[in-house]
Amino acid sequence: MIKQQSVTVNTLCNCVSEDTQDRELPSAGTMVSCSLFDPPTARVSSLCFSCAGQQDALLKEVLSTGADVTLQQVMASSDMWRVKELLLSSSYTEKTRHVLLLLKDAPSVIRMFEFVKGNALESPFTLWYVLRGEPTLQERLPPVLREGTSVAVCIPSCSPSSSSSLDCGNSVPVTEYTLITTTLDLNGNPFFVKVGKCVLGSRGLGPECELKKSLFQDNAAFFRDFRGRQLVVTTVDNWPFFKVAKLPNGTLIADKGIDVSVLNTLSGKLNFTYIVVNPPDGLWGVPLANGSIFGMIGQIARHEVDMAIDEITITGPRETVVDFTRPYFLESTTFITQAPQEKSRAYTLVRPFPFEVWLILIAAIVMAGPLMLLFTTAAHSVSRASELPRSGAKGLETSRVYSLETYEFNMYRIFVNQGCHFRNYWNSSRMFQATWYFFSITVYALYAGSVTSFLALPSFEEPLDSLQDLVDAHEEMGFQASLIRESSHEAIFKDADGGLLRDVWLTTSPEAFVDTPTEGVSGVLRNKYAYVHATMALKVRAVKFGKSKFHVARESFCPQGYGIVCRSGSPYKATFEDILIRLSEAGLVAKWANDELHALQGSSEEGRPRTVAITLEHLQAAFILMILGGTSAGLILLLEMLWAWLKGEVHFGAQN
Repeated sequence: MIKQQSVTVNTLCNCVSEDTQDRELPSAGTMVSCSLFDPPTARVSSLCFSCAGQQDALLKEVLSTGADVTLQQVMASSDMWRVKELLLSSSYTEKTRHVLLLLKDAPSVIRMFEFVKGNALESPFTLWYVLRGEPTLQERLPPVLREGTSVAVCIPSCSPSSSSSLDCGNSVPVTEYTLITTTLDLNGNPFFVKVGKCVLGSRGLGPECELKKSLFQDNAAFFRDFRGRQLVVTTVDNWPFFKVAKLPNGTLIADKGIDVSVLNTLSGKLNFTYIVVNPPDGLWGVPLANGSIFGMIGQIARHEVDMAIDEITITGPRETVVDFTRPYFLESTTFITQAPQEKSRAYTLVRPFPFEVWLILIAAIVMAGPLMLLFTTAAHSVSRASELPRSGAKGLETSRVYSLETYEFNMYRIFVNQGCHFRNYWNSSRMFQATWYFFSITVYALYAGSVTSFLALPSFEEPLDSLQDLVDAHEEMGFQASLIRESSHEAIFKDADGGLLRDVWLTTSPEAFVDTPTEGVSGVLRNKYAYVHATMALKVRAVKFGKSKFHVARESFCPQGYGIVCRSGSPYKATFEDILIRLSEAGLVAKWANDELHALQGSSEEGRPRTVAITLEHLQAAFILMILGGTSAGLILLLEMLWAWLKGEVHFGAQN
């Protein structure tokens, strides 16, 4: 039974007579129908029409009423841009496209596939049919083809006579065609194999096609086993995703990492081996405006290697020159800066309260003495008391009303939790004193607790946690965004038309660009840089170099997915995707990521926090206060002496 599917058939022709088209198109219909039949050994016949203008009706008849056939005709000799357009549309839509080549000779066919190769138009979704191909194509065409190009050729078994038919001894003149199709050797090089034959009878009887196996190989089935094939994998040293080790003889090998685990799983499951190479420039790479491509992406686009895997972000510009699998790892982007500097401990004693609170507290202490004097004096006047002064409980002579200095000093003593040295005999002043006690105890407790925490746990400057913080820090302190050159992260900001992303791009400078993530992370310790990269890679390197030295911003942006990079038109991309999906759904990729992080944390240079003795640095605020107090006392003494001397109460240098 014919598979019910939508099929697009394109005819590429040049310099072919109507009579030739008349006899070739039935073969085309038969070939297309054979490629859609299951099982492949079915014998299929198609009707033969004498008019080439009935191509569309012919193919619809052959492909059955269940298939939606669109026939487009392109003159290959003059409209090559249309060839490129239709082939690209097949790759983008991932919809099977059947292309029939009706070209006059072998050089025309070879030129067509040279055009396909030169423009990287290979696609596993494009099936090529070469009708009435010359026998020499079996040897001349494979060197022009790349892996991923599926071609079936219909080669006449006998040279046609002048009447365009051949009498092979049958009662009905027939022309027999051999059907050959491409397959791959162990190194991935295309070559042709015979899959069947097609016999074209006289007009009205139609062609009959017999296939021993599928006209085109099933890539999903074929690449379930690479048969020990060796693939060339390009990567850069980028742990925790791909750690590259070098043997004494200079050979590069995959050491450890998330992507190494992914690659080894693919290798074991699909039966292939691999060797590791590095891009000469050590970059990931993106297509540039001038058409050049750097890094790993460039190696793939030029077909120098088979695949690339190493935390490679899937982006639109990259997909114009290479093929990506579906993402197997998802995360977002952020940035890392040097850890905020610890605030000076010289201000530890005043840091618990802000400036305005200190002003209010000082004003309250200054006003407490006069208020106590006011309450005491008023109460004394009302009571008209005449008793003599009595002895205070703490050895000081007290009276019903003390001086302002006495009240001021004792209210300060209460404030610092040292009690007072006067007695109170009136309820109004006692209520004010009790309220002052409660107020002082509350403030003292809050202050003492805050000072203790500041001494035990240092405080730091405000960190940079968002892109807006980075832009503000650039204006205030000269911070710059640091990026890997020719990377997807650079493209995020460089290609931004405006907004915050563009503002961040304007903070960069040529000196801030780096070649590797390790260089970027270490650079923030030497300069005012904010290195932008994927979140996990930043956290891992922060742990490796000393977590306390760095700060990873809390804000994340620009979600990104990592995929395996394959050559354009790679026939085994779908096979890779099938395994990658299963790995992700099983949680294995996430497990490998956690394993790498836990292994690093276990070997981190930073141990557990240790209790340290209180040093002079912790107590510098207390010493500074003592020095300021002594200095102030000396200045006050000098002022008092000067005042007494001006009043004539003291004569400096006088003898008793």
